[in-house]
Amino acid sequence: MTNFKSFIFTLRFNKQAITSLPLEKQIEKAAEFLRQAGSISPLLANWHLQGKSLKDSLSTDISTNTQALIDNVKHAHDPELPDLIEFSVWNAIQDPLEGGVAFHYSAHNFDSVSAMSFEDAGALLMKCDAPQEMFTRIIGMAVNIWPEIDWVTVVPANYFRKGRAFKDRQTIGWIGFCPESLKKEDFPLAQKLVPVPDRGTIIVSCPEVMSDQSLDHFERVGNIDTKLVALGYLPLFLN
Repeated sequence: MTNFKSFIFTLRFNKQAITSLPLEKQIEKAAEFLRQAGSISPLLANWHLQGKSLKDSLSTDISTNTQALIDNVKHAHDPELPDLIEFSVWNAIQDPLEGGVAFHYSAHNFDSVSAMSFEDAGALLMKCDAPQEMFTRIIGMAVNIWPEIDWVTVVPANYFRKGRAFKDRQTIGWIGFCPESLKKEDFPLAQKLVPVPDRGTIIVSCPEVMSDQSLDHFERVGNIDTKLVALGYLPLFLN
């Protein structure tokens, strides 16, 4: 387990925008995202609802069965919390070192982050030969499915929890998405900026996988985050 890199991959929602969508519409979007993710990496092509046991989890394959996912979420939905919609699926691989990963969806308007996340995204790094390309493609696909996404970050877990330049704000991390059109000259330390037409910009801060032990990587990401604050684009953590 010494080579495992613990990473966070979070796709954050604008709370008002996502909770304005009906339950079925939200789940249909999520199902479309999971289907398209399978074309990016075979690790993301086979999804099962998480259950209380391995047998229970393997019993519901939602990769091609959107209705099963809708029915499950409806059944678990709490009528006393009408604006909370959440579910978890996994790719049926038990070992993170072999690419085992879960995907959690949580849309709400509470005083906490409303987002989708891969847990643990480090599993994808372990098995992918070109992780920068993979994450960039997933982010581009996701923000086109969901106009409701207002921030994305792929970042070492330790940096996210302890190393962020602004403790009360998000971070662009290694690879992130800002819903604004950005100029490369404003971010000289960024490896590259990838425009997403009509949506914003994907920023890749480091050419190699970001390390929470690298001062150069800390400088790059901190510099980018500082410029985003100056532009008024780096959101507060809980807003």
